[in-house]
Amino acid sequence: MVLAVGVVAAVLALLQPAGPAWAANPVLDPEDDADLVATLAEATQVQGVCYGYLLTVDDGDTGEWGGTYAASSGGEGVRAPDADGCPQGTVELVAQVTYTSELSDAEDSASWGLVSDVPGLTIADVEAADVSADGLLDDDGSAATLLDAVQSLPRLAAEEAGLEPVVAEPSTDAPPEGARATDSPGNDRLRENLVLLGLSVAAVLSGLVALVASSRPSRPTDPWRSR
Repeated sequence: MVLAVGVVAAVLALLQPAGPAWAANPVLDPEDDADLVATLAEATQVQGVCYGYLLTVDDGDTGEWGGTYAASSGGEGVRAPDADGCPQGTVELVAQVTYTSELSDAEDSASWGLVSDVPGLTIADVEAADVSADGLLDDDGSAATLLDAVQSLPRLAAEEAGLEPVVAEPSTDAPPEGARATDSPGNDRLRENLVLLGLSVAAVLSGLVALVASSRPSRPTDPWRSR
């Protein structure tokens, strides 16, 4: 009897919908998070401050996106206060997105704030760059909104708290095979297809000349010369 109950419980557990996976983040996908982590980690090396975001999603409609998501200098899924190597403190953008049920009269909403150990840095500094939490509700622009807000934090810390600016390192990657400097400014696509373009223009002009010639009325024959 006990065995039968255990089997039933196991089957019911398998039938329960799984909790939201990391990829279920409705704003950033894992690739975006990985790029963000790399950028923030570089800022931490320069300034000694750990940066990140904490996104809480309340999905009252389907429940598909509900959950808590985070990324920081310490890695994907790691909150900034939990990251290592932050001697100058932490700065975390804390955002809340609420998706209401289709049966509800209430509208979806979004809000955010800034939890910071860096003096003089507030959410108003983030929004001064014409970015707001409402952008998190835009399906096409939510990722850009969150990325812009979080990636602005190291720059704002330098401006508002006097920390060392983070300068982007020049790329050391080798250029693609076959890439070379043309030493001539202009549109590369146009330059590569210049010969074909010239032939096309010549063909069009020749066609126009032939069309004009064929449409020109013929000179009438002098009847006296035919005698």
